[in-house]
Amino acid sequence: MEATNNSSSVDQADDYGKRLGAITNAQIVSFLEKNTKNHNCPNCNQTSWGVVNSEQDFTGMLALPKSGGMSVPPPMIPLAMVSCQHCGYVKSFALAKVLEKIENAEE
Repeated sequence: MEATNNSSSVDQADDYGKRLGAITNAQIVSFLEKNTKNHNCPNCNQTSWGVVNSEQDFTGMLALPKSGGMSVPPPMIPLAMVSCQHCGYVKSFALAKVLEKIENAEE
């Protein structure tokens, strides 16, 4: 019976990972427009932001410290990152919260 529970947990994690990976740049921009109050860059005061992209993915990963020793690989938080198009200042948002807001808006 434990194998079924483990399999179910893996399936849920895979589904969650796929949902995180399916978030588009447009959805991130929409999230920012709806859920942030100040659109000015704290560094240069400009208002032009872009989603940080690589060819494969737009997310970053934040490694979390683990008390009591090192973990390889370390626990990670997936991030949506945006940068100021004027000075390059980078902001990051927990991708899980972006997904939550997107899915709640769709209901």
